[in-house]
Amino acid sequence: MVGISTLNKKLICEVSTKLVNLGIDFEYQVKDNCILINGVTKRSVLSTLSPLGINEADVFED
Repeated sequence: MVGISTLNKKLICEVSTKLVNLGIDFEYQVKDNCILINGVTKRSVLSTLSPLGINEADVFED
């Protein structure tokens, strides 16, 4: 599981929209200021979402 934590609500919305548009078979949840994504690696999240300014967020792998 990969988590993306940020206080930037706009970034959370943009990441959620991008995840929906990708249409890849994985599950994700938005909780408060965090998005939790199952079935992906931190590396794949960073490479896929880097154009959205994901470097502003804390990305962690559990």
